[in-house]
Amino acid sequence: MIRDDRTCLQLTSRATPAKEAPRVASKMLRAGWHEIQYKALHILTERIASPKEIAIELGLTSAKSGYVDYHVKELLSHGLVELVRTEPRRGVEEHFYRATKPLIVMDDEAERMSVEERLAFSCWIIRSISGDFAKAVEGRTIDERTDRHLSRFPLRLDEEGYLDLVGEHNQVFHRTMEIAAESKDRKLESGEEGMAVAASMGVFPMPLLANP
Repeated sequence: MIRDDRTCLQLTSRATPAKEAPRVASKMLRAGWHEIQYKALHILTERIASPKEIAIELGLTSAKSGYVDYHVKELLSHGLVELVRTEPRRGVEEHFYRATKPLIVMDDEAERMSVEERLAFSCWIIRSISGDFAKAVEGRTIDERTDRHLSRFPLRLDEEGYLDLVGEHNQVFHRTMEIAAESKDRKLESGEEGMAVAASMGVFPMPLLANP
């Protein structure tokens, strides 16, 4: 598990620290978006939460929950989060939200980022994936089913092969989003809670080996 933000950046002294990825994404991808919106969206991709809970997770005081609430409502207006339920808490209604879309950098957005900024964002994703694996291993859920998929392929591809493979993974990405939406509809109809699942994909160049 990657425990230090500098771990995946130790080879480039000029790179932005991984913890700065939300700020980088806000500046480069969505002009006018506030850093809190990216951090809140990241949390709401992981779980259902209220602005007050998000404020606590971000290390803000409970008094700042109204500040976070404003930014969550901005995400709501963009259709990136949805209201799941409300609960009475100390005489007021506390609103709970979840993300409707994952925080993903697509090709056209990546093209507007520098290499250092893309690296910062990638490190953020890597840390999240690493955390998923750690939790699944520690909780022994990673191998509780025999139909789970886990694979790694060190490959030597030409340019056409690389582009073909990236294209196939992009297709799997879009199908993954479709499957999630279809599953959501079935759960709403059946009342089933569903299982927590982590789906990770990656295709990227590696340094050449001395003796391939």
